[in-house]
Amino acid sequence: MLVSQFEIPGLPEEGVFGNLRHVPSWLDDDQEDVAWNDAAWDEGARQKWRDWRKRLIEFRDWVHEAAATNGSIQREQTALCKADVKYFLAVYGWMFEPRDHVDPDYPDKGWRVWALLPHQVWLLDEIVEALKYPSPQGDIVVEKSRDMGATWTFCGWSAHRWLFDRDFTAGLMSYREAEVVEDHPDSMLFKVKSILGIEPDVPGLPGWLFPEVMPNGDFFIRKKELDHKATLRQPSRTNFLRGETMTKLAGTGNRTFARIHDEAAKWMVGLRTVMTNTESVTSHRFVLSSAYIEFSDDFKRYVDYAREAHQRASERGEVAMAPRLIRLEAKLHPLHDDNWLIRKRANAEANNDIEGFEREVLINYRPGS
Repeated sequence: MLVSQFEIPGLPEEGVFGNLRHVPSWLDDDQEDVAWNDAAWDEGARQKWRDWRKRLIEFRDWVHEAAATNGSIQREQTALCKADVKYFLAVYGWMFEPRDHVDPDYPDKGWRVWALLPHQVWLLDEIVEALKYPSPQGDIVVEKSRDMGATWTFCGWSAHRWLFDRDFTAGLMSYREAEVVEDHPDSMLFKVKSILGIEPDVPGLPGWLFPEVMPNGDFFIRKKELDHKATLRQPSRTNFLRGETMTKLAGTGNRTFARIHDEAAKWMVGLRTVMTNTESVTSHRFVLSSAYIEFSDDFKRYVDYAREAHQRASERGEVAMAPRLIRLEAKLHPLHDDNWLIRKRANAEANNDIEGFEREVLINYRPGS
């Protein structure tokens, strides 16, 4: 889905906080002779996003304070969050960064406001579009550089649907069980639960956003009842998120609305096996990974299949019967400038791992070739 700009409906377009609805991105540099996904940030555009983030945080603080004791504003905010996952995450989302000096504006480690990155807005829009079709057109494959926040984005979408939807079931799968279900910040269920505020001692959502989930207002008393082993459940709405272990039978027999397959290139059983297992039990398969080929070429072949299918369909003027293909290169991130790239390469050289740099950062499936 090609667009001319990225937007978050519900955010103000004017006034004291300026235009927050429009998210500054690489698309704001009008480069007519450059392919849509090949355009690059200049320093002015990067600074515009950082300025936008600062104004967004000020808006969040204002909204949170105004809604804290005002039932009318709470109802308005709940409606805005329910209507659009981008608004929900931009105004109420939090992310965890365990490293320091990752962000020049917020150099300390810890929890921080989730100011959506432009490519995350794009990815959320693509998810919404994919849901209009069954598999394979309803599937998405994301090949990505490191540190793009793609897994957080899919977990944020899952948290939103679990909170506001009905009859929503999704499977979360990664290359090892710990990356899905364990109580540490790298796991997918930890990300979902922390966005919702179910994990203890994290910022989370305000309690008034949960009246539909817990009509009696006792969400924070009973919230751990929702968290059961490898499943996050909301039985009153038939909403379930389930973490899944990687085996040769992964995905078989478990019918779900959607499945999120994280770090798919690292699966020892092979992506092809899992995709075969899930083709008849879910309508939407979201596959994401950085480039990795130690175990098999399955992920690269899947990417190539999708790219070639879209190219053939485009030549014929048709819509491809294939997954939506998204390539998240490092240069699309507003904080991944030349200095960031130089530091990444320097670290790789110090560790004698240039191939890892080319693979994980530059999305090169054949590093050194």
